[in-house]
Amino acid sequence: MMRSFLLTVAVGAVVAFAAPASASVTGFGDRDLPTVEWGLTVGGQDSPADQVDGVAINSNGDVVITGVFFGQVTIGQTTFTSRGQGDIFLASISPEGQVLWARQFGGPGDDNAFDLAADGQGDVVASGWFSNTVDFGGTSLTSAGSQDMFVAKYRSEGTLAWARSFGGTGGDGGNELSVLDNGEIAVSGISAGPFKAGGETFAYGGGSRDAYVLRLGSDGTVRWIKAFNGPGSERIRAMAMNASGEVFVGFQYRGLVSLDGRTVVSAGGWDGALAKLDPDGRGDWLLGAGGTGTDNVRGAAPGPDGSVYASGTFSGSAVVFGEPLEDQGRGDDYLIRVSAAGQPEWTVTLGGPGTGNGGEIRSEAGGVVMSSLIEGALTITNGSRTWPLLPPGLATTTHLTAFSPSGTPRYTFMPEPATGSAGASGGALAVSPDGSSIATALRFRGQMLIGDQLLTTTPTGNSAVAFLKMPEPQSARVAFGRFRPKPFSIRAGRSQKLRITVRSTGSLAADRVRVCLKSSVRKVRKRAIRLPGCRRLGRLPAGSTKTVSLRIRIRRNTTPGRIRLQARLRSDNASNRTTRFALRIRRD
Repeated sequence: MMRSFLLTVAVGAVVAFAAPASASVTGFGDRDLPTVEWGLTVGGQDSPADQVDGVAINSNGDVVITGVFFGQVTIGQTTFTSRGQGDIFLASISPEGQVLWARQFGGPGDDNAFDLAADGQGDVVASGWFSNTVDFGGTSLTSAGSQDMFVAKYRSEGTLAWARSFGGTGGDGGNELSVLDNGEIAVSGISAGPFKAGGETFAYGGGSRDAYVLRLGSDGTVRWIKAFNGPGSERIRAMAMNASGEVFVGFQYRGLVSLDGRTVVSAGGWDGALAKLDPDGRGDWLLGAGGTGTDNVRGAAPGPDGSVYASGTFSGSAVVFGEPLEDQGRGDDYLIRVSAAGQPEWTVTLGGPGTGNGGEIRSEAGGVVMSSLIEGALTITNGSRTWPLLPPGLATTTHLTAFSPSGTPRYTFMPEPATGSAGASGGALAVSPDGSSIATALRFRGQMLIGDQLLTTTPTGNSAVAFLKMPEPQSARVAFGRFRPKPFSIRAGRSQKLRITVRSTGSLAADRVRVCLKSSVRKVRKRAIRLPGCRRLGRLPAGSTKTVSLRIRIRRNTTPGRIRLQARLRSDNASNRTTRFALRIRRD
């Protein structure tokens, strides 16, 4: 139900606030629920609606968005006017919801940014397509055909690092992206004709479109290309690369998909497939997903121990990666974790009376996050366990649902469309490198409640970005403080107290804390040093400090010099800490 005290926010406005977790977020027994920090509308007054197609969170915590606009678009206080059919926008938003900068790229033709991903240095990489000649911020690219694929890298302040184009005489474009912390890139391309990249020209397969995987270095140089240019129609709809450089590719296709001697054939109209490529681009395995209806693989994200999470949609009776599935309505969503060897480890289905949309997914510290459409009540099923998922007022909207590594739902976020408004359909999704925040892009028409904030668009509809923040982890942590005296020295034949301050730095109390000293010298010299062993400090409340005194004795006739001692800090419920310090033995 709508609340009378809500603040209405016009297109391009943003409000930061601290919403209670229950405003738009519901937990499935998980106490660590995110809060909705802010929402931002992106769009203009004209038609067609402007779209946020890519979102990323860089290592600074800033949310970067990209997409396409027609006519005019307003982002914060900045308004752009397109130079052609569609232009590209790129903007950065602080964790507090303030627009830091916004850029426009485009020419007289049709230009579009489709995906965005961040590396570990604060930079972002965008992919999409362009026509004619476009200046991407200092580098101009000219298409060889009606449209070409582009990949461009931008620094955290919005300046261009480099831009590259790929394609032939037909229509080409860039789609899915995955970027490692070191800047290495895996990106997919789509082509309706011969495709040229990295000095190679690939023949057109004869279907309605071909697909390609391009591995690029952090400077944009081509490392290798994998072609999927058979006689069918291939489209890559998901891309994920793990820290080892293995690439997982999700397809929606007609006809067949082939990979180094392996082939999957569609059973109906559109089917899905999931492929694994090794770091050099060689095929490892290829799995099919489909039945007589419409099926796909829409999302992929790295999992633990070389596994991969994959999401998509299926309709009717389908076999997804060897798992038989049956939908509950007009098509359901699935989320499956597949082992490094290509074996399904568990399967989650999300079914109801509506139409499955497939889901974008991203890995995070607690497992995986999925964004998809919900039309009426859904049932989440994992084996014999089920959980209901009910949208506000049973309206059509987006659900952003987090799952544990074992496929158990943890929490869900659902924006609430106002009466008479078109529900939010989501897609683009990002998780910060440290897992502390999540951003998702939504499209809607009319009014939409995000947390306790009511956003408003024009009658034609526009996009919005929602920013969620995870709570600080509830844990106990201990750390060393000061060592006194410093420098620490003892005269041979004497003893000296060493005072060590210990701090409880976590959000929970640290239990059974103790400090232990150990010598790293040879046995001969150990006899000359008498250490007190361990001293117990007991329980340290969160935020407290305590000082312990340990007396160290040096025997007579011990040779002067410097030795290294080791202090160990231990607790029953906090990670151990170790530090080393010097002790000087003197004779004076």
